[in-house]
Amino acid sequence: MTRIVQRLARKLKIRQATLRGRLKKAGIHGDITNMKIWAGLDGVPFSNLKPREYQRGVRTGDGGHYVEGAFITPSRKTGRLRVYKRKYQQNFPEHHGYPIVDVKLEISDEATKIMETIIRSSEFEEQYMKRLAHNLDRVAEKNG
Repeated sequence: MTRIVQRLARKLKIRQATLRGRLKKAGIHGDITNMKIWAGLDGVPFSNLKPREYQRGVRTGDGGHYVEGAFITPSRKTGRLRVYKRKYQQNFPEHHGYPIVDVKLEISDEATKIMETIIRSSEFEEQYMKRLAHNLDRVAEKNG
């Protein structure tokens, strides 16, 4: 899991801590040669990426992503700082700048490609089988 998080963070240009809670291993039940991985691939809110507001938009703290026309303001519900963008521009006066939408960094397509590449690699399978053998040895010693 650590390798997946590292590669995703590097490729998507976001911090590993932001992704760590979005990947989880499920317990092994039944066939021990299979493992389930749950991945939360919804968009990452810009407010989780240490945003910085500039005159014309918002940039993530590491400078990897920029959204023109976005702004930072407290959420009405929670009071936490959020990053929003007006859905319509000023040239649509009938909308008066509303509604505003929460700005998110879409990661699903890129993350899916990266995860498939890693999981299909022989290195991943070797590591999984090595850990499985180690865990089986520990169980055998314990029951011994």
